[in-house]
Amino acid sequence: MKEKKTHVGVTMADVARLANVHISTVSRALKHDPRITKTVQEKVREAADSLGYRPNPLISALSTLRHQHAQLTTPTVLAYVQHQRDYITDHFNGVTKVADLNGYKVEIFTINQDMSEKRLNQILINRNIRGLILAPLPEAHGSFNLDWEHFASVSLEYSFTEPLLDRVVPDSFHSVIRAMEQCVAMGHTRIGLVLTRRVHEKNEGLLTAAYTYFVSLHPELAHIPTLLTRRTDNEEPIDAWIKKEKPQVIISSNHLLPSIEARLANMDIETPENVGLVNLNANVNDPRMSKYSGISINAEFMGNQAVVHLIHKLNNNLFGVPPARITIQTDNEWVDGHTLIAASQMELPAAFRKRKRTTGA
Repeated sequence: MKEKKTHVGVTMADVARLANVHISTVSRALKHDPRITKTVQEKVREAADSLGYRPNPLISALSTLRHQHAQLTTPTVLAYVQHQRDYITDHFNGVTKVADLNGYKVEIFTINQDMSEKRLNQILINRNIRGLILAPLPEAHGSFNLDWEHFASVSLEYSFTEPLLDRVVPDSFHSVIRAMEQCVAMGHTRIGLVLTRRVHEKNEGLLTAAYTYFVSLHPELAHIPTLLTRRTDNEEPIDAWIKKEKPQVIISSNHLLPSIEARLANMDIETPENVGLVNLNANVNDPRMSKYSGISINAEFMGNQAVVHLIHKLNNNLFGVPPARITIQTDNEWVDGHTLIAASQMELPAAFRKRKRTTGA
């Protein structure tokens, strides 16, 4: 694919002339201002792309530069900070897309045995990197220490809890509501929820709260106690829960679903013919998990919004820990997948059938 060429001398006024709009409209359209219609935004974006225009990220922050036309040849760097893990996620892809459109470059920094928090802090300050996106942490109630007063920061999801930084999170409560609504619409009445305690805590208890709330509004549904397990390989608790509760559908997350599916197979229970599975973090981009029906939290869109908010903070010199945290909540969507069918198409597995009592002679 041929890479689009960026022309350093192209200005916002050039884009305005090509799009036949006022220069202020160009500025607002490129920032996805809701006051500008989608049609005008698309026209401005097409004009900007055809000219190879990229904005100077410092212009909106420094009033002395607002009427200058020179563009920076070296983009401002944003730091994507992750803990221990070193891999590319949909969050990161969303971050880089919007950063690039706004003239920023994103670099990954991983806190691990080779990069201490103190060392990272020193590197960021020495390189004058002021904007930070904090990736989801592997555990709940996570934190690390930086000299936060030097940085504008936005965290992703619920896991980073100290200090209280602005964050972009999925609508975890509504994800369960939407999953339950889909199951009910397909005729299911025995719907159970199985989570690791880590996932439960990382979502601030919203997943279990939503399940309890939904069941309370629907008396036709069996109120199956939620199973919270400490490990993904806890076979005995999962086996016992399945045998006792006999669910038609099990709602869980990608941390547990492969293990749950394996436990069902050991009981000669097929998915979805006997028991349906719903993933609360369905990801069509992950070949290992794309088969599951469930909820997509749209992690790439979360990354988009994190950068939009971070640029706003940089442009307004909003550094340090905010006096009151802002939480931006993004919507989710249902993914059909292949692990959930209508209740009328399912067959009760032998493991769930009542055994006939035998009497002695």
